[in-house]
Amino acid sequence: MHGPPLTPQEAVASIARRVRRGEAQGLDREQAIRRTAVETGIDPEKVRWCIETVFRAAPVRLSPSLRRRRGALAIAAAL
Repeated sequence: MHGPPLTPQEAVASIARRVRRGEAQGLDREQAIRRTAVETGIDPEKVRWCIETVFRAAPVRLSPSLRRRRGALAIAAAL
């Protein structure tokens, strides 16, 4: 990998973005979660937690508020 290692917050956000990219490519959320889990080697339940923590259960077209995202990342940092 290039650069310094990701912080826990950045890692959670990165996984969530991967799932969102899969959804944008036409996969439903479960397919995108499974695909991300296989690509990253992370347990699907942990991938699901990342996406739900960062973006809640909102549809792809809605973006989360900055305040909610910061709160989710603070929670991830505490874990």
